Amino acid sequence: MSSIERAARRMGDKTTPPGAGQTNPVAIEPVLHDSSDVPPRAAAAAPASSASAAVPLAKVARGEQGGRRIELDLNRMRETGMVTAAGGRTHLVDDFRTIKRPLLKRAFAERAPGENPGNLIMITSSLPGEGKTYCAINLAMSIAMELDHTVLLVDADVAHPSVLRTLGLPGQRGLMDILLDEKTELSDVMLRTNVDTLTILPAANFQSADNRSLLQTFLVGQPEFRTTLHSPTMQQLRQRVIASYHLGPMDAEETQAYIEHRLATVGWKGDPAFSHPAHAAIFQYTGGIPRKVNTLCDRLLLMGYLEELHAFEESHVLEVIQDIAQEFALPADAPQAAQRSLAPAPAGAASLTHNNNE
Repeated sequence: MSSIERAARRMGDKTTPPGAGQTNPVAIEPVLHDSSDVPPRAAAAAPASSASAAVPLAKVARGEQGGRRIELDLNRMRETGMVTAAGGRTHLVDDFRTIKRPLLKRAFAERAPGENPGNLIMITSSLPGEGKTYCAINLAMSIAMELDHTVLLVDADVAHPSVLRTLGLPGQRGLMDILLDEKTELSDVMLRTNVDTLTILPAANFQSADNRSLLQTFLVGQPEFRTTLHSPTMQQLRQRVIASYHLGPMDAEETQAYIEHRLATVGWKGDPAFSHPAHAAIFQYTGGIPRKVNTLCDRLLLMGYLEELHAFEESHVLEVIQDIAQEFALPADAPQAAQRSLAPAPAGAASLTHNNNE
C-alpha cells in the first residue's frame, strides 16, 4: 500500500478535496523509482535548472476560509518551459497531450468489483535528475486543462521534496504530517491553486524558519560500508551526502600516544612502564585500530596485575598475543559446520549503524 493510499484510508471521508463535485479526480505522485515512457521531445524540453528556479513561479496566500492558496505565475511557468493554458499550443503541450490520453483512458476504465482504482498516476525513474518533478508538474497541468478532470499533484519524495522548490516556494506541511499526526487533516496541508482543477499536496517541511534543515542524518559504519556506499545502487544516497570522512587507523606514534592518554585518564604516573619494543609489538599486532589496541592492552594489564609487573617488555606483549591466538584457535576435531561458521565473512557483508540527529 502506497503512502498516498495509507493517508487516504486513515482520513476516510472526513475531508473532501477541492473539485470533489467533479466526476474524475486524478492523483499524480512523483516518487523515486521508475519506468520512463516520456517522449524524447518532452524530456529534452526540461530545463536543467528547473529544480531551483531563480524567480518564484508562485506565491502562497491565506485563503478566505483558512486554507492555503498558491497563485501560480502562469506566464513565468511558460517562459521556463512548462505546460500552461496561457501559452497556447506548443510542441510541449502536444507532447503531454499525447502522454495523458492513454493514461486518462486507463485511469477511468471500468473495473471489476473490489479492484484497486486506476486514477493514481506515479511518475518514477531509476536515476536522479531525469526529470520526474518536471514531468509530474507538466502532466498535472496538462490534465488540469481538461474541464472534466481535477488533479491532486502529490510530492511523495519525502526525503528530497522538489515540487514546491521547482515552483520557487518554501517548504510547507504536507504528506508526512498527515501520516505522522492524526490531528492533521488533508485540508490543512493541501495547497489550492489559481488553476481551479489543480491542487498540490507537498511532501513535508524539513526546513526551519531560517531555512535550516530540521533533520540531519549521520551514517557510521565499518570499512565495508564504504564499499556499499560506492556501489552503483547507492548513487542517489551519495548525491545527498554533504560531507564524508574516512577515519583510518593510527600510526605507531599515535598508537603510543593513545595508550598513554588512556592510562593517564585513570591516574597512570608511569607505573607500569612500557618499553619502546613493547609499543612496537602492540602496534604491529593491532595495526593502530583502537578497538584492537584496547583489547590487547586490557589483557596485558591483567597479566601485569596477576604477575605484579611494573614494566612491560616486548616479550610480555608477545606472550599475551599468543594466549589470545590459542583461545580463539579452533580445535582440530571441531565439526566442519563450526569451521564454516568461523570463516571470514564475505567482502559484501557490512555492519552499519544509522544514527539520527547525532
